[in-house]
This record gives sequence, structure tokens and C-alpha cells, in this order.
Amino acid sequence: MGPLRALNARAPAPVPSSAAPPKPAPAPVVVAPRTNTTRMDDFSVVRKLGRGSFGEVFACVRRDDPSRRLVVVKKITMGAKRSDQEDAMNECRVLAKLDSPYVTKYYDSFVENGGKELCIVMEYAPKVRAGGGRMRCLASRG
Repeated sequence: MGPLRALNARAPAPVPSSAAPPKPAPAPVVVAPRTNTTRMDDFSVVRKLGRGSFGEVFACVRRDDPSRRLVVVKKITMGAKRSDQEDAMNECRVLAKLDSPYVTKYYDSFVENGGKELCIVMEYAPKVRAGGGRMRCLASRG
């Protein structure tokens, strides 16, 4: 028997009787944005912009916004696995920290349908045209 196998074959050291019993594992928790009162009902859907493998994207106007500013709501279907939920929430955290004229702005996020859908509210950015309309606009910001 080699030296490593001999080390692995040893019995574990006895635990002193004064040691506290191990704590039970915490109950699984659904990962969600901070608790807020925003809901999809707070928005008027102007039109559906698209659908992808993770969900749908809508151009919307917040009902209580007097300026009637157009925003985008991304409805992302979250998987049942905690890792899928954490990935979606990490996207929100990263978007919330970004502040650049070259990245669409993050405004808010909330969950719908009992935590099955994550909704991310973002700045509406018109399509980039072949003539570089959006890029020219961004470049002029300086």
C-alpha cells in the first residue's frame, strides 16, 4: 500500500464531545430582485419587439409616467434550478451597475408568475440602421 493510500485509510480523528452539533442546511430560497411593488400591470404594452429562447421583449410605457417615455420590458422565463435564477439575477446586478452612453440603461426588475418570470425594465434603444443612425447619435454624445 502506497503512502497516500495509507493516509486515506486512516480513521478520522475523534470529535470532542464538547463540539456543537452541525447546523442543519438552510431551506432553499427563490432568488429574486429586491422586494418592490412593480408589476407588469404597471405598464401598457405598446408592441411586442421579439421572442427568443429565454423569453419575450416588449416596448412599453409605464402607466404612471406623465412623460410617456418608451421603455423595454424583457420577460425572461427562469428555470427551476437555483443556478438559473442566480444567473438571471446576476445579469440584473451587472446591468444596474453599468453607466455608459454605449450600454442601454437598466431601470428596474421584478418577478411575475410566482417567481417563474424575471422582468427587466430597460431603456428603449431604436434599431441601428445601415447608415449608423444609433451609432452616430452615440458618437455625437462625445
